[in-house]
This record gives sequence, structure tokens and C-alpha cells, in this order.
Amino acid sequence: MPGRMAIITLAIVGFLLGYLYGAATDVYDWSIFYRGVPGLGWSSGMGATQALTHFVRFYAATSLAWDTFRAVGNTLMVLLLGPPVVAAMARFRARFSLVVEPVVATTSSQPQIATRV
Repeated sequence: MPGRMAIITLAIVGFLLGYLYGAATDVYDWSIFYRGVPGLGWSSGMGATQALTHFVRFYAATSLAWDTFRAVGNTLMVLLLGPPVVAAMARFRARFSLVVEPVVATTSSQPQIATRV
């Protein structure tokens, strides 16, 4: 069974990735559809600070609420479904791992390899 700390770590990562995914997909809308909108959209020749300020305004106005639902949903899904999924994956890894160990003493001229499953 996975440790509590591993599930909490996965939940935190899911929460952060909910926002990161939303911001990454918003870059397209911001740079194409909102191009030239004063104070909000992207314009060619902008400095990095001004572009970041415009993007933060755009993100807060259009996507922050939606991405909050995504981040909270990710966290709840990991907390509810994470333990059984991680436990199943650990059983799968243990069951299907293959360790190949060479046999040191051989009596024939053919090299032999012992496998342990």
C-alpha cells in the first residue's frame, strides 16, 4: 500500500498541474484571439514584463475560476483514487519484474543464465 506522504505529494502535483495546464493552453488564446486588446492581449514588440502583466490579467479574467475547479478536481481524484491505483501499480511491478542473474559455476561449454521471476 502506498504511503500517505506519496499520495499527498501526488495530490499537490495534481493541484499545481491543474493551473499549469490551464495557463499553458491559454497562451494560444491570449496570443492569437486577444492580440492587440489594450491592457489584456499580446502585441508584437512588448517587453517581457509588460507581456507577463497582460497575460496575468488575461488569465485572471478568463481562466482562473475554471482552472481552480480543475486543480481541486485533480486533488480530489488523486486523494480518492490514488491509493488503490498506486497499490495496483506496485503489485503489477512486483509481479512482472524480471531479474537476470548470471550463473557462475557451469559444467557445460554453453553459458547459462538463471532467471528469477
